[in-house]
Amino acid sequence: MNIFRKLMSFRGISVKVIPHADASVRDVHLPYWLLTLIALVGLGLIGGLVFLGVNFAQQVVDEDRLELLQGQTTDQDEQLTLFEEQISKLEIGLATLDNYREQLDELHPYLTLDNPDLLEARAAEFTSSLNMDEIQAAGQAGRAAINRLVERASKLHASYTRIEGNLEAEQARLRFTPSIRPVEGEQCWITTAFGNQMSEFTGRSYFHRGIDFTAPTGSLILAPADGTVVYADHEGNFGLKLTIDHGGYYETTYTHLSRVYVQPGDIITRAQLIAAVGTTGRTLGPKLHYEVLRGGRNLDPSRFFLPDREI
Repeated sequence: MNIFRKLMSFRGISVKVIPHADASVRDVHLPYWLLTLIALVGLGLIGGLVFLGVNFAQQVVDEDRLELLQGQTTDQDEQLTLFEEQISKLEIGLATLDNYREQLDELHPYLTLDNPDLLEARAAEFTSSLNMDEIQAAGQAGRAAINRLVERASKLHASYTRIEGNLEAEQARLRFTPSIRPVEGEQCWITTAFGNQMSEFTGRSYFHRGIDFTAPTGSLILAPADGTVVYADHEGNFGLKLTIDHGGYYETTYTHLSRVYVQPGDIITRAQLIAAVGTTGRTLGPKLHYEVLRGGRNLDPSRFFLPDREI
């Protein structure tokens, strides 16, 4: 208060005002208290402008930050959606693998895998599940973990597919392998085996390229495997002859037949009726001469007989 009174006591300053016209010069007296008041008002205005400017700048910064946070939230939502989609695909892939395993278990009972324990161990890698809380916290690490797991599942799926293809090929090969006796019955037996034998006509040793079954005329002959008929006609000492190509794996020949029930080009299946035992050609009685060839080389047909095997 004393300072204000002291300022009021000061005389101030005088300012001469010179007009442009012919008017006389005037003195304007400005006391110090008025100058102080003007200065205070000016400082107040400047302070107010600075305050408003700072607040405006802060508002702009807050809006930018809010927009950035909204963008990050949107990215996180999209990332979580992507994680959920990948997990869903992974679950479908694992379900498919389980289906493959069930199918492999139902394949032919005589087929075996080289390393079944290894397959079980690889399948066990996928028994664990993913935790969504961990994925959300892990961010990019969670995405990479899912991608690696999806890739591993894809590789295992491809491995199962290859194994299934190999087993299907093996099943096909077995279907085309002559593995049953072509003629059966109480009055049927093998009279001449495969290999070196003594000729019933000349008494000399020779190589017998197949097996001779003695059976009553008309005894039914069944196909020992799937295949295609490639020859059915009379041929010299062999009499009525039948030849079947078993899918390029093997070839079987039947001679001295009394009747043939199929024709060249016919597709046949294992255990299908194809011919009947006879006495055509050079023979001393009713019989079936049966040969098995692979790559043009005669094999011992008895090696393929599996009497306990389902046909």
